[in-house]
Amino acid sequence: MKIKNPSAMEVKYCWEFHNVGMLNDIQVDLEVLKKCKGHKVPMNQIFDILPVRAALRPGEHETVEISYYAFPGYAVKTVAICRVSITNCFLTSSIPLHYSLTISLQ
Repeated sequence: MKIKNPSAMEVKYCWEFHNVGMLNDIQVDLEVLKKCKGHKVPMNQIFDILPVRAALRPGEHETVEISYYAFPGYAVKTVAICRVSITNCFLTSSIPLHYSLTISLQ
């Protein structure tokens, strides 16, 4: 997928997996779980996002790769969140900041 910074300011972004409630769920077959002595493969070894964090100058775009690694006996669902922050921003008062993230699948 491609992400683009359409704003006039440099932004930083980072990806993370949402960990609240039913949105992040790893189900493992009981036989597989017994063989692994109860240890589940963590979400960050099942899904990989590259780059996981970076900075984008105004108008710049970047290709982000999302990989899924299948494990026998696993059923997985999750939500990946892209957090965006403005860099080099020296605000002394509370001002609403507006940004958008343009995503296109290749």
